[in-house]
Amino acid sequence: MTAQITCAKMDCVAPASYDKPLCYKHWQEFDRYQISECENCHRFDEMVGVLGGDQDLCWDCAGSRRGQGKEIPTHNHAPVEHQTRYLYILKLDGGTFYVGQTNDLEMRLKEHQDGSTSSTRGKHPELVWFRRVVGDREFVNEEEQRLTLLNKNNPRRIRRMVADWQRLIRLVSLED
Repeated sequence: MTAQITCAKMDCVAPASYDKPLCYKHWQEFDRYQISECENCHRFDEMVGVLGGDQDLCWDCAGSRRGQGKEIPTHNHAPVEHQTRYLYILKLDGGTFYVGQTNDLEMRLKEHQDGSTSSTRGKHPELVWFRRVVGDREFVNEEEQRLTLLNKNNPRRIRRMVADWQRLIRLVSLED
């Protein structure tokens, strides 16, 4: 069991844990790049640069570097990463397309191929396009809706988009 600590966002007393150091509200802010982790004290807030330095520091740590002499507590926690999401397009039997999103592309494709997803069951789904997006869940939701409408109203544009993307992928050399 993980010990309870307070949220790593400055001045927040909401419960958190070592593995999940931000409360839900502040996790959303972190994922939208509204707050960052201080490289010195490992708390989260808006960061400021220090003249002549390359570290992102909170106001407290930046002030202590300028000689204001304040003792800064360190917040120990597991590494925190922005959430990764994938937008993807599957080609189905009959030349139709399916638009979706997931945080685990490999697992989600297996679900489609195993028939676990009713909308693609029995239609031999094949991944033909994907895009990795880090941190902005709202953007992913809006983009999925846009692509779904485009697929419904103008599937020819989806086919062109997929063909253009695949043409670029063929240019990638995987040899050392």
